[in-house]
Formats: sequence, C-alpha cells, structure tokens
Amino acid sequence: MRRYSFHLFLSLLLALTFTSCDSDDNGNGDGDGNGNGNGGTVVGDADVNVTGALNSSFSGSAVFGVDEDNTSFSLALFEGGFVTGTTPTGELVGIGRDGGRPDVGTYDLGVSDNDVTFVGAYISDLSSTTGATFVSSETGTITITSSSSDRVAGSFSFTGQAISGTGGPLGEVTISGTFDAEFASTIPSTSFP
Repeated sequence: MRRYSFHLFLSLLLALTFTSCDSDDNGNGDGDGNGNGNGGTVVGDADVNVTGALNSSFSGSAVFGVDEDNTSFSLALFEGGFVTGTTPTGELVGIGRDGGRPDVGTYDLGVSDNDVTFVGAYISDLSSTTGATFVSSETGTITITSSSSDRVAGSFSFTGQAISGTGGPLGEVTISGTFDAEFASTIPSTSFP
C-alpha cells in the first residue's frame, strides 16, 4: 500500500514541480498563454474533508495534468493558491490513474490493481515528511461530472489507514471532497503501478 502512495505522490510532485511556466503562446505579453491575465496562476477549486482517526478540512486549489501520450492522469487538490512552476505546501490530496483524462462517470478508487481504475492518497503537510500523516486509498469512488481538455470537475471519497510520518499506524480515515480542476500543463511521463 505504501508503494502506491509513494508513486502517486512522486508523480504529483513531479507534475506540480515540472509544470511548464505558462508561456506567452497567445502573444499578449501576460505570460499566461490563456489570455486571462493570470500570469501563470492556476485557478481551480477544491473542498476537502478528512474524518476518522484524523480530522481536518481545507478549501484550496485543484489542478490536473496528463502525460505527453495521454496515458497517465493526475489530479492534485491542495491548500491555498498555486502558481505554475512552484511546489505548494500544506495538505494535499492526489488522485491518479494509468489512462488519459477520464470521461464523465463514476470510477472505483482504491489500491492499484487490475480491477481499480484510480488510486488516491492524502498527506497532511507537504513541508514535513516526518511530521506529516499519510493515507493511501483502500476503497472508494471518484465521480467525474464534467471533463474537457481544460477542466475536470467532480467529487470523491476514499478510505484508508492513516500512517504517521515516522511509520506508526493511526487508524482509519475517510477523505472526501469536491473539485473543479484546471489543466496545469503536460506532466512528465510517469505511470502508476
């Protein structure tokens, strides 16, 4: 189980760290490429609740990415805002799968095997691996209500065992929430095990 969350977080951190700085592809000089004046700020919304052995909630940002071949999908929900090319701090929920951007529908979210489409994970504090709590999905679902090349929206809920940054078990936790994620950029080719 830890192997899956490690690969998921590695993929998400790579996606967030190596997201290309938004170019000026539209030629208007704002550095955004979208013509919206954001200058590289990604604006997607997320609301997350953590209940059980650990209790928390946050409202923040949501981004998604796909690799160059559209064979891996990553969704990141995190506290605060996000500027492309930076790594956020605070709480993070990561959900991903082998396979491109999902269509509208409800999918299983659990441990990575042939019967589960998505895997999910939660970390309580990106700035401290030893002080953070980790949760890797065991069972759950993700519902995609809207899916386009620039936005993916929906809701999710998954349950897993919370593990402290020092490796101690803390008990069962349920992570649930809603998201309206904006496309961040193409991510490096990384597969989920």
